[in-house]
Amino acid sequence: PTVQTTQTPTKISTPSPTSSPTKDTTSAPSKATTSGPGPTQTPIEEPTLILSPTKDPTLSPTADSTPTKVNTVIDLKSNITSVGTETPMIVDKACDGTTNALTFKRALGQNPGLIAEPSHSFSIVKGIRVYNGPNYKSRDPTKYIVEGRNGYEDSWHMISEGGITMGRRRNPKGILISSTFSEGDTSLRFREVSFENDVAYSQYKVTFPEAKDGGTRVLVAEVELPGIVGPSRTEASF
Repeated sequence: PTVQTTQTPTKISTPSPTSSPTKDTTSAPSKATTSGPGPTQTPIEEPTLILSPTKDPTLSPTADSTPTKVNTVIDLKSNITSVGTETPMIVDKACDGTTNALTFKRALGQNPGLIAEPSHSFSIVKGIRVYNGPNYKSRDPTKYIVEGRNGYEDSWHMISEGGITMGRRRNPKGILISSTFSEGDTSLRFREVSFENDVAYSQYKVTFPEAKDGGTRVLVAEVELPGIVGPSRTEASF
């Protein structure tokens, strides 16, 4: 009887703990290392935003830092100045999210418009929207130029230029604009031109070389540059 009780627990207890942990520890790390390449390739799809760190939390603090599509890269915190005008002008109304109209007064031989430095560091512009002014159809722009650069000492680089045909109907002043990346405010009158661009810039120049009547004044209610924005300017590293 003594011999039987000694051998029985030896056979039962020996294989049980040895085989069980071996299977668990072998399979777990294999699956983890196999799935690794997936997230590694994600940032490569947005190569032009490599200028900014992907870990910046200021753009989307509750989510990851995936670039965001916006109705316009010229946000309300942008620094905006006039360019090509007779005298320096306060031109914030051209990009304030409403139909508060603005008339650019052309300087001799210059293209009037604005220079905007958005509060985020880098963005990619995909088009331009111009909302009709409240009056003076003869002052509607008929051509546009969008340029970009990444520093005050840099030269401007052409992003897009071409014609734009504004409609006859007008917008009332002071209306809040509700638009998205893919669509302007359909309750208002505007014209949109989409173009191909994959280069990120931190500053933009938008000018209007011609008005409908060929005169020295160009009237717009609002200018939007739909695009993709990256991290905050204060968090980006150069």
